[in-house]
Amino acid sequence: MVAKSFLTLATAGLAAAHYSVLYPDWRADTLEDTEETGYSQWTWPCGGVEYGSGNRTDWPLANGSIAFQLGHAFNYAFINVGLEDPTTGNITSFNISLTPQLTNTSGHGTLCLDGLTLPTDLNIEDGTNASIQTIMVGPSGQAQYNCADIRLTSQAAGPAEGQCVTEDAEAVVIKGEGSGSSDDHDDHDGGDDDSASETSSAAGAAATTAAPSSAALNSAYMSTVVGLGMAVVFGLTL
Repeated sequence: MVAKSFLTLATAGLAAAHYSVLYPDWRADTLEDTEETGYSQWTWPCGGVEYGSGNRTDWPLANGSIAFQLGHAFNYAFINVGLEDPTTGNITSFNISLTPQLTNTSGHGTLCLDGLTLPTDLNIEDGTNASIQTIMVGPSGQAQYNCADIRLTSQAAGPAEGQCVTEDAEAVVIKGEGSGSSDDHDDHDGGDDDSASETSSAAGAAATTAAPSSAALNSAYMSTVVGLGMAVVFGLTL
C-alpha cells in the first residue's frame, strides 16, 4: 500500500514537471489529449510528434530566441538544431548545439532564452528548413522532449513584444574552466569538476553576474545528474 502510494505520488510529480514551448511554435501541444494523440514528452526525439506536423516559424541564423513555460523547479536545458536533408525532406539528427555549455533552469514561470546563435562555420543557406529540439533533464536524470520546426532566414522578425519574457524563472550557465566559445559545437565537455556558475540575464550567451546561492549545486549531486543527463542527451541526439 505504501509502495503504491509512493508510486502514485512520484508519477503525479513527474506529470506536473512537463513543460511547454511558447516560442517558436512547437510542432504540437504535447500536453493536450495525450491519450488520443499518443504524444508523450518522454518520447525521443520530439515527444512523438512527426517533423512537419505543425507550423514553421522563421528564425534567425544569429541571436535567436526560445521561450518556455517551465513545469519543474529545476532542470538542465539542452537546445539542439537539426537541418532538413534536401534529398529526403526529413531530419534525422539534431547534432548542432545552441547550448554548448551546461544550462540550469529554475522556477515555475516563463523563461526566455535569447542570443542563441548557430555556429558560423556551418555556412547555412538562407531559407534552410530545420527543427529545434528542446530537452529538459530533471533532477533524477529523466529527459523530456519537444521540437519546433523553423526556417532559418536573415529576414526573421523574431518574437513579438511580450512573446518571449522571463518571469518567476532564471537560467544559470555552468561554465567549465578553459571551455571554448559557443561556436565550438563539437566540444561536449560535460560534468567537469572545475566548473563555475554564472547567471545569464536571458540565458543564452552572455552570463553577467554570479549565480545566487539557491542555484549552487552540490558537486557530488551535480556529477550524478549531469552524467545521467549527458548520457540521455548526447547518446540519443548525435
